[in-house]
Amino acid sequence: MGSKLFVFDDDPTGTQSVHGVPVRTRWNSESLARELEDPAPACFLLANSRALPEADAAELARETGRALKAAMDATGRAAAVVSRSDSTLRGHYPAEVDALAEGLGIPEATILLCPFFAAGGRVTLDGVHCLLQDGRAVPVGETEFARDATFGYRASRLDDWVVEKSAGRIRREQVGRIDVATIALGPDAIADRLVEMAGGYRVVTVDAATREHVAAVAEGARRAEGRGATLLARTAADYAAARAGIEPIPPLDARALGLREGPVLTVVGSYVDRTTRQLERLQALPDLEIVEVDVEALIGPDGEIEAGRCRDIAGARLASGRDTVLATSRTRHHAGDLAVGAAVAARIAAIVRDLVDRVAPRCLVAKGGVTSSVLAVDALGVERAWVEGPALPGVPVWRLGPESRAPGMPLVVFPGNVGDDDALAEVVRRYRCRNRD
Repeated sequence: MGSKLFVFDDDPTGTQSVHGVPVRTRWNSESLARELEDPAPACFLLANSRALPEADAAELARETGRALKAAMDATGRAAAVVSRSDSTLRGHYPAEVDALAEGLGIPEATILLCPFFAAGGRVTLDGVHCLLQDGRAVPVGETEFARDATFGYRASRLDDWVVEKSAGRIRREQVGRIDVATIALGPDAIADRLVEMAGGYRVVTVDAATREHVAAVAEGARRAEGRGATLLARTAADYAAARAGIEPIPPLDARALGLREGPVLTVVGSYVDRTTRQLERLQALPDLEIVEVDVEALIGPDGEIEAGRCRDIAGARLASGRDTVLATSRTRHHAGDLAVGAAVAARIAAIVRDLVDRVAPRCLVAKGGVTSSVLAVDALGVERAWVEGPALPGVPVWRLGPESRAPGMPLVVFPGNVGDDDALAEVVRRYRCRNRD
């Protein structure tokens, strides 16, 4: 596959299409140099930058680009780079990808924009990015994700979306497109088109309705780079997997993960409507304890009292061997406030850290990208984990490293915007110690 792939991931769900690769939560030029020499085809760098203010996200991307460039210079090895973000177009674009390009020393790079994601039903048809819902291709600008309090937008056409998110700094005539007719001609034709466009377009969008389309584009991009095109990809998860040459595998059951005895701890932090519906279905499972965290109380002056209440109730139930769900209250009075969101996440992480030290669950299911990242880093102390594969399509499972608070424990990283209404209940049911329902 040529150059090793490094994926700058703005939340942990970018690992949802891969297996057999490491994911790092901390890095510097020395650790990246070691990853360059590791035989795994890719390395994911969990930036969690979607939870940061834009300026901080851009600075982290810039520093990462510089560290990776230093690692390449030190080892003499090349790397391909993907800025992985949300398939529903939420994230710090274009600031983050521009900063990454600057840090890598390629500020003139043409950005390859490919948000296709099969497991989530995200496709791009004739330049319009859509979500497949109930047999219909719904333009993404008409969905709940476009109304996101932090990363909202109006456009569904990707060229219009680029202009909108760049506040007009990137003009529509500076956005090109790889269409399915070109993709059907194969990787060499794609490479020809990318080489042709790389000098004159700031962004090239990708039409894609299948994984095969994305695989052809990834190979075309590799060949175009070999011919001197300077590209930097901003994509969803499937492009990263295709560029690394990683094929999908079936979902992993409890036996495949070697799960030990003990209860399952599930933490639900995502607020998208899909997560709320999934939580309602999860609550219907028998012999399952639900502990609701009052978010307003948690971030108030008596927040430690609320944290202690939740910690004591959940801890007692886990200690008795009962599967337990810790879920934030569904009302959001501070929607879109990243500082409030960070404060809530920090409090939840402190609760989970204490619970894991007390009980050591059989596995931990984290619902929501930011929730998963904060739990991995702050609650579990993960520095380097191993991506085992999917719990369900689009839902990765990590094996925690020896440096963590729970070495070897599986962490299910469940994106907020993935799965049907029964998906969260299905994962918990699959990984319970015994069939209780």
